[in-house]
Amino acid sequence: MPWYLTAQYGGLINNFKMTVTEFIESATLPDGITKEMVIELQDNKELRKGFVHHFREHKNRDFALALLNKIVEIRNTPSNADDTFIEGETLIYGCYLLGLNGYVEDALKVWEVKMNDFDTYCFVDVQLAVFAGVYTTLLYLKGIDSKEAADAYEYIEKCAEAGDFEDIDEYYSRSTMPWFV
Repeated sequence: MPWYLTAQYGGLINNFKMTVTEFIESATLPDGITKEMVIELQDNKELRKGFVHHFREHKNRDFALALLNKIVEIRNTPSNADDTFIEGETLIYGCYLLGLNGYVEDALKVWEVKMNDFDTYCFVDVQLAVFAGVYTTLLYLKGIDSKEAADAYEYIEKCAEAGDFEDIDEYYSRSTMPWFV
């Protein structure tokens, strides 16, 4: 069995160390993905790497979408009581995991995250929205009748014309690990 499925990672969730598989399985419990799980993933670089390796082999769009939604929810919830803060890298990471599943429909979800606030607009790379391919994404967005899709289409088209996607294959290459992981 690969190391990322069996290795124990530092940090505690619910008083025990979790593997990637245990993390995903516990997300199906009634509480779903908890804030503690998100913070563990944010703070644990080895666990983050394990998830990337796992998702490259075992697609799980439902989990990735639920994780990204939880990350955004926590970021958008004022939390003065425990000073929880979701870092920009964690948002990018959530978008990346979703993108590894390859559903062009998720381009709008990544766009939504990018447009969440000024910081996320600056922080979330447009390359994360075109994980299914630049032209596939543009064709998909052109077929959607919404302001968000039109805005995303216009932005991505300008980025394509400017050459922002020339190295897109490297962005999702199995031979590289993104800086935000």
